[in-house]
Amino acid sequence: MQKIELAAILNRAADYMDAHGLKSASWGRPGGPVCMNAALAIALDRHPGALGRMWFVSPVSNPTLREVGNVVLESGLLEDLPVPAGPQGARRRTRPSVMDARRAVVELAAWSDVPGRTAATASAALRARAVALLPVTHKPAVTPRPAFRREALQPVLV
Repeated sequence: MQKIELAAILNRAADYMDAHGLKSASWGRPGGPVCMNAALAIALDRHPGALGRMWFVSPVSNPTLREVGNVVLESGLLEDLPVPAGPQGARRRTRPSVMDARRAVVELAAWSDVPGRTAATASAALRARAVALLPVTHKPAVTPRPAFRREALQPVLV
């Protein structure tokens, strides 16, 4: 998938989350609050129910799970998101360096389900990654001004 397409998907998912909210520990349903993976599924015009049941990720790969996982992997979304901390005193686990689409969905769900995570935080993460995917456009240091024309200042009589 091209970077511009990935950015558009991430932005659509962020738009959905801004409008409907974030749901933790569950996929959610279209039209209501959803987790980040479900928002990505909706942005891909897929039903988020195919991702799994309740908070369990489907053990069998399916087109929705693969597409959502591939968007997460190809966009590099997880690169911006820290691995959630475990119980106090436990060592923070590391994210695998090589992941398949299903594992990417699991990792994003773990980040999304951290208590206190808000829709604003989740949509900001999606938008930040979308911006990072797009090429930087170079603007001139000084914007050229149009030539001054005296007649432009004269009132027009009709």
